[in-house]
Amino acid sequence: MKIDKRNPIPYLRAFVPLCLCVFFLGCQGKLPESTTVEAIEPFAETPLTASRVLFEPALEVPLKTRTLRYRYVDAEHRDKTTALVYLSQTGSTARRIQDGRESAGLSRSDDGRIMMTEIEKEKHDVLTVFHPPLPVLIPDAKIGKPLTFEGQAIVYKRNNLNKAWSEGPYQLTVIDEGRQTLNLPAGQFHCRRYRIVYEGEFGLATVKSQTITWYASGIGLVAEDYHESGRFLFVPWSESHTMVLEAVEE
Repeated sequence: MKIDKRNPIPYLRAFVPLCLCVFFLGCQGKLPESTTVEAIEPFAETPLTASRVLFEPALEVPLKTRTLRYRYVDAEHRDKTTALVYLSQTGSTARRIQDGRESAGLSRSDDGRIMMTEIEKEKHDVLTVFHPPLPVLIPDAKIGKPLTFEGQAIVYKRNNLNKAWSEGPYQLTVIDEGRQTLNLPAGQFHCRRYRIVYEGEFGLATVKSQTITWYASGIGLVAEDYHESGRFLFVPWSESHTMVLEAVEE
């Protein structure tokens, strides 16, 4: 097709929208940077130590029926209270329910590790099952040595649990970062600090998250700093939160 050099306007009108379309799709495909959540004021940390005490007591996280209440700040800086309700099924399994919106199946392995077998999210109306189960706490991890786990995540729609809606591989890396003392609304806790990095693919969706968790023996999770980003096709999303323990109700 020849372009009339004396009158190029019609061709520019067709070319400019095409350029804008390509630019828009390219921007949508980029993953956003993690959003930083403002620190919760009572969340005071002492310096992190990487040394272990000789004959350090085992980290015991009970899977018994009780409620842990937390102060929770999200990426929009909304300050609220959230609760993790543990419903014991046996001495080594439990359901963990958060505000009635999210339910996870937990189990304890013979070596004391806490594993997540599945998670159900009301917001997305899906149930995700992990094969093998996803480690969420590894008491016997060596400080500073990354442990990597791989498996398959199978996603079901809650109204059709007989057929998988989507599935894909996951990779989880856990690092024991050392010992730290936290001063929280619920009191002072001597904790183990873990960094957990998760990467997964589910059909047309990808997700990556990083979580720093603090666990205290006899209590469990006392603080958490969570950041997630991902995309579905060209649509990105991100979410993040910080939460600290306010009370334990047995």
